[in-house]
Amino acid sequence: FKDLPIENGVARMVTAAGVKIMVRGHSTVEVTCTGEFNGNVLKRGKVIVSDGNWMEGTFKDGLEVGTFTYYYSDGTVRMKNTFLVDGKYCSHEAYDKNGKLMAKGFYNQKNRDSIWNIYNAEGKLLKSETYKMGTKTGKSVLFSTNGDTIEIQYWNDNKKHGRWYRKVLN
Repeated sequence: FKDLPIENGVARMVTAAGVKIMVRGHSTVEVTCTGEFNGNVLKRGKVIVSDGNWMEGTFKDGLEVGTFTYYYSDGTVRMKNTFLVDGKYCSHEAYDKNGKLMAKGFYNQKNRDSIWNIYNAEGKLLKSETYKMGTKTGKSVLFSTNGDTIEIQYWNDNKKHGRWYRKVLN
């Protein structure tokens, strides 16, 4: 695996049974794969990381297909990626440890794409942003806790672009 610097330790790309996994932290982790194999490549099954987090999903010809579900160590769903185009384009949902939806959007070849919605701890829409292949492009809207629009921003190629609007709150 290859070490990549991050803020609190090292991130490593680990390949276990044909599955690439990003591991962050100082400690050594072990990766266990169970399920159906084609040689040493996992086709369908479960990948368990020794820190207690784990994921389930199915591969076809080395690509993710269907739904991949990632779990916290207590079994609560952490993320769901549902592949609409095998291994390339998926809908994504991220959840906090209490099971509340935090973010929803799409990935295109591992890049944020289309509209992404971010939710607060109460499950209310906090922000809506538009991406194209990982680049913030288009309209972003920030909402108050009662749902009012408080800011509208425009982006082009990850840079502020055009007129921005902000509601003055009392």
